[in-house]
Amino acid sequence: MDTTQRLNQSVSNGPWVARRKEILERSALNINRSLPEEWDDRAIQARGASLASVLCDALPRPAATDRAAEHHEETLEVDDDPAATPEIRSVAGRPGRRNVAKHILAVLHAHPVGAVLTVSQIANAASPEYPDADVSPGAVSQRLRAGNVSGVEATTNSAGSLAATLRRH
Repeated sequence: MDTTQRLNQSVSNGPWVARRKEILERSALNINRSLPEEWDDRAIQARGASLASVLCDALPRPAATDRAAEHHEETLEVDDDPAATPEIRSVAGRPGRRNVAKHILAVLHAHPVGAVLTVSQIANAASPEYPDADVSPGAVSQRLRAGNVSGVEATTNSAGSLAATLRRH
């Protein structure tokens, strides 16, 4: 919101009404002129959507090239059902888009219930998604930290490393 350090220190923990007033009076950014009077979850979501829309209008996606359209048509969607057996499909001998979440699930399902596997163990294991075990440990770590792999719980192992286990139902 482009405030000077001095202004930021004077309004940072104050009520929104006072902060908004100071920002409107002192900010050089025109985008701040549209700050809402209420600053709650709904207003933050609405402002984010509005700013994203402005950005998308200012920086439109380039038109697809013939090659990009051809590649899109060749790539098959993989079933997003987390209970389904993970599999990788290919077209014309090329693998489709691989799914790190399905890799994590497949690796965990290959171990006894309650097994705790580290990011490294998950990344270095082969699965139908990554038969050569070439998944990025960073991608595995990111998915576990985000907590959005259905049926998987991020945890730590006895050494304190980020790990995962299947959720017990």
